[in-house]
Amino acid sequence: MINWGEIASWLLQTATAAGVATMAFFVLLPTKFGEKCLSFHFDRKLADLKDAQNQKIEALKEQLNHLGDRGKRSNEREYEALSDIWGQFVDAFDSTEQCVTQFIEHPDFDRLTADEIDTFLNATEFNEDQKREFRSSQDKNKLYTRTLAWKNIAKAHNQIFEVRIALKKRGIFVPEDLRRIYEEAIEFCSKAEIHEFVRFRHPDSTMGSDTPIKFFEGKAATFKRVMDATSARLLRTGAPA
Repeated sequence: MINWGEIASWLLQTATAAGVATMAFFVLLPTKFGEKCLSFHFDRKLADLKDAQNQKIEALKEQLNHLGDRGKRSNEREYEALSDIWGQFVDAFDSTEQCVTQFIEHPDFDRLTADEIDTFLNATEFNEDQKREFRSSQDKNKLYTRTLAWKNIAKAHNQIFEVRIALKKRGIFVPEDLRRIYEEAIEFCSKAEIHEFVRFRHPDSTMGSDTPIKFFEGKAATFKRVMDATSARLLRTGAPA
């Protein structure tokens, strides 16, 4: 006969066994089913993170490509602008030097025959009106010298004007420090050309009589400064001084 003490003992053992089984299930949960759940959750989060990162990377690539393309175009425009401005500056500088020097060679026209004068005139850039004026002149040597002197002054004036315009139009592609170097050099030439213009119109004027001397004293250093600064920028060998 089973008494109540045995029944109680059996129930306690059953409950204890059930508790052990339940505990064993929860202990195994993180290593089996729980591991799969955590792995799935982690993989999904990682995929979302990778997708977000890829989108950011693509956006950054697009931005860098855009900036790189703009930078390339900007460098090309700068190179073209500087090359053009440099060429015009050299022309203006040489014309200014010629206009200040006023070294004009010509034969003694008083010793030439009419045919020899015609041959000489046909080799010049004189137009027909200038040729007629020259033939009828009583002082052909003086007229020829003054005509060429005026041509040299006008040429220097026009080329200085052209390089000023080029620098103004395309200066947006030129660094400010280099643009300033050009402006100073152009002004250096302009002062010399203006002096020659005044002297041509008013031979007795003494205004700025030391200008030609200043030009010849400073022309080599001025030209070299512009050349070195332009070369450094175009070839990226250094910064303008």
